[in-house]
Order: sequence, then structure tokens, then C-alpha cells
Amino acid sequence: MAKQIVKGIVHYCKEVWDDHATYEIFPFDMSEHGGRVVIGARDFEIDVPDDFNPVPQMVAALEEQKRQIRLEMGAKLARIDEKISKLTCIEHTVEAV
Repeated sequence: MAKQIVKGIVHYCKEVWDDHATYEIFPFDMSEHGGRVVIGARDFEIDVPDDFNPVPQMVAALEEQKRQIRLEMGAKLARIDEKISKLTCIEHTVEAV
């Protein structure tokens, strides 16, 4: 295991509908987003396995993005096809004067 130092900003978070407070750690200040208050910046020591390889998880995340884009694109194309279908069903006749 390799020791790594990770910097983070610790936030106190208490939502009005929740009886319990939570503590959250982000790499940046999130106090402008939803009931978070900065406690302070801290360094955390973590153990990273010697055989840690982030590539498979990164590829999986990108594959999921591709899947989502395909779903969105499919829905948009279906809406366009529906409009085309409705337009081609309309009969247009010109009345003579």
C-alpha cells in the first residue's frame, strides 16, 4: 500500500427536513450549495493499493455516458420522426380561384 495525502474541505451539512447533521468532504468549497458550512481545509492520509488501476472504472464511466447520450439521442430522433410522420399524413390541396 502506498500512502497518499488528499486535501479536502470539510463541510457541516444540516438540512431543515433532516434531524441529523452530516459532514461532507469535497476538494472545493461547496458552501454556496444547499445548507453547507465550511469547517475548514484538512489533509487526509489514505492507503492506495499497490495494484490500484483506475482505468477500468474510468472506461466504465465513459461507457455509461455514451449509453445516456444514445438514449437521449434516440428520444430526440423519435420525436422528430413523429413530427415528420404527422406532416406527411396531412393532405395539402390548393383551391382554384
